[in-house]
Amino acid sequence: MGTAYTCWHEALRDFEINRSLLLPFDRRRVYGEHRSGHVTLVSFDFDDNLSQRIILCASENMKSILHIILASYYVFLFKLSNGERDLCVGMNINGRYKSELDSLIGVFVNTIHLQCKIDSHGSFEQLVKYAYAMTNQSLHVSSPLTCTTYP
Repeated sequence: MGTAYTCWHEALRDFEINRSLLLPFDRRRVYGEHRSGHVTLVSFDFDDNLSQRIILCASENMKSILHIILASYYVFLFKLSNGERDLCVGMNINGRYKSELDSLIGVFVNTIHLQCKIDSHGSFEQLVKYAYAMTNQSLHVSSPLTCTTYP
């Protein structure tokens, strides 16, 4: 586990983890407000045309749909935040990082960070490759990123 903690510290060394992303809100944000840890689930459906275009993009780039959606999400945040280039999102993954854990009963969930430094002059294909490499690198960390992990 010590190696995993070291990995997170190294990965987030230059990232201001307590910095809020400047996004437009429907209400005023109170600074210094305690984060509750509660989340909100928002769902939406893609129409058939968009779904086919996403699948085609994944096929052309030889990457999974996850990486296409992740790269698209970074572009969305980049535009919504008025050009913020250093973005970090969390993603829940299967926490069974060792094959010995596959036969155990229970919920094994790990939250990993996915930090992206967007090149505003780069192509979408380059961003997809970056998302792929970043995701694969983070998947190998056996310890979740928690508030106690990062000072």
